[in-house]
Amino acid sequence: MRFRPSAVAAAIIALSAGAARAESVPFVCEMQPDHQTIRIVLSNPAQRERSCIASCQFQTPLYGGEVQIICAHPVAADAKDIEMCRKDSGGQQLIKQTFGSADCYND
Repeated sequence: MRFRPSAVAAAIIALSAGAARAESVPFVCEMQPDHQTIRIVLSNPAQRERSCIASCQFQTPLYGGEVQIICAHPVAADAKDIEMCRKDSGGQQLIKQTFGSADCYND
């Protein structure tokens, strides 16, 4: 069965129209002094509570090794520097942050 490109594009647009829009928000991924614990802090500048998600990746000494920490939960309106989570790396020594992102969703 073959799909016409215009039909596929229309289906994608229809599906994404109902999806919640995400907005990048200020955040920090803090490696703690033990080099195995990460603390993720973010702010929700909106005037209403929103569902937020933050992700931080850190390099490990293992060849090609990285650890990713993800936190998600509602954050109050106008919240500043809220601790999303504090998690350990599962015993992996962390070297440096390689990636990070944080978004809050406009439901």
